Amino acid sequence: MNFTVAACRNRLSFLKNKYKKEKAKLEALGGGNSRSQREGEEEDGGNFRCNEDSESYRLLWDSIKRVGDIYEKIENAKRQHMMELEITRMEFQRDLEVQKKVMIERTRAEIAKIRQYEDDDSESSVIIFV
Repeated sequence: MNFTVAACRNRLSFLKNKYKKEKAKLEALGGGNSRSQREGEEEDGGNFRCNEDSESYRLLWDSIKRVGDIYEKIENAKRQHMMELEITRMEFQRDLEVQKKVMIERTRAEIAKIRQYEDDDSESSVIIFV
């Protein structure tokens, strides 16, 4: 896998700057590069294929992709869990409504029985007193 042109240009610029700094260092120390040594170094930079950096960037890309995949799986699991919780909540709410209706019906039935008992008592007491 080769790098993009821009990545290779950036790397080449970096190598050129590094070369210039090293050259300045050697000249400051009183040493000098022969023309053949400079040409050899420039040739190395010119033939740069970006293979080492290409492998590094590929590993970085793979790592980022794996982290993204893991994050996506976590988010999907979280969404699934939230859906399951919502379904459970809705079922619980429905059960509560059913229990509420049953309790209301039982209470109405008991109130009706009490009223009927009271009515029966009041009729029997009326008969006794008459």
